[in-house]
Amino acid sequence: MEELKKTLGIIEHKCQYYRTALDAGTEDVHKNNKIGNTVFE
Repeated sequence: MEELKKTLGIIEHKCQYYRTALDAGTEDVHKNNKIGNTVFE
């Protein structure tokens, strides 16, 4: 169950990442935002 929760967290992060990029019109909005700084803190 914990592994599924971790996987869900990663999927939710990716959805948020691409939603933000779509709203901004570019993935460049994430250049200063490293995945290790945002996931599972």
